[in-house]
Amino acid sequence: DNDARLIIINESPTYLDLRAEVLLRGDVADILPLISQEVLDE
Repeated sequence: DNDARLIIINESPTYLDLRAEVLLRGDVADILPLISQEVLDE
């Protein structure tokens, strides 16, 4: 255990979903640009 955090972006459930700190459902091609824009706007 190295205190790593897990973020999952996926359209369907995965076996690691229960371990994820953040779980985003959807197409990564749609979600990642939105996250990037939010970070750049801060």
